[in-house]
Amino acid sequence: MQKINIIEDFYSPQDYGLIYNAIKTIPLKGTYQPKGIYYPSRLDAYPCWESDSLTENNLEYSIFKQTFEQKTNIKVKNIQSFYRKIIKEELKNSPFADKNEGMVHKDNEVKEIAGLIYFDSFSLKDGTRFYSYDNQVEPDIIIGSKPNRCVFYPSNINHSAGIDWRKEDRSIQVFFLEIDK
Repeated sequence: MQKINIIEDFYSPQDYGLIYNAIKTIPLKGTYQPKGIYYPSRLDAYPCWESDSLTENNLEYSIFKQTFEQKTNIKVKNIQSFYRKIIKEELKNSPFADKNEGMVHKDNEVKEIAGLIYFDSFSLKDGTRFYSYDNQVEPDIIIGSKPNRCVFYPSNINHSAGIDWRKEDRSIQVFFLEIDK
């Protein structure tokens, strides 16, 4: 298993409040995972809501970049980051209605690092599941969700989003990083 990293209390309390407010107020667009595959309806896939990608002139982008570099000592060359929300009622009408996780997949391998920050869930079931190899049935590692917990890993690791059916929704900040070598 490749290195999976966890940073507790990723954002400072002030920055966390600012980012949390952004997640709750920024416009989100209905979409689905995995992108790039045609589905007649977003409910035929893994339905979600996403913001536009944060841009360099965006305060939240600057806060994320500064915090990540400070906490990891990793110099970031390029960032793709956005907010995502998953709604339980939509999952109930999707192919994942009787499952405890989303689709096992690998992320954008153009960027070396993938990760997320949890915002409103504190649950092992709602966390992220990691798999050592393709077609593996059970995960090797499950990282539980916890507000302000950052999890990042090489983008070529198989993983899936857990589903906690007790939660009405799941809000996260997703990021993909290209490292300045």
